[in-house]
Amino acid sequence: MRFASAGTVGFRSKDANDTCNPLEIVFLRVLFGFLPVLIYAYLSGALALNHLKHAGHFLVMPLLATTLYYYAFVKGTSLLLSGVVGAVSGSIPLFSFALAILFLPEEKINGSRIKIYYATLAASSLP
Repeated sequence: MRFASAGTVGFRSKDANDTCNPLEIVFLRVLFGFLPVLIYAYLSGALALNHLKHAGHFLVMPLLATTLYYYAFVKGTSLLLSGVVGAVSGSIPLFSFALAILFLPEEKINGSRIKIYYATLAASSLP
């Protein structure tokens, strides 16, 4: 029943740590997250040879934005208790929302966004 609560990615990572090491989990998650994007880009004709000039960017950004972050997350879930994992995993969108309000002035705050914020906060704090 624990997969029905907010923050289930942390629980799945914690369960996967029983059979795989963190690097394998990260590799598979990044690979299977990238393949559909690559297939869609190819089928829609969005890929061109002149995009190869940005190859360095396309190698460094996934490494920093996805692989390093997710490795730290998976490694942390293997070391923490399940309750802490759920709280940390559920709080990630909350911090993203709060930081977007602070650092993205074009993001407008309205009543529905605040309601979603507090609903997510309440759901992630349930036992």
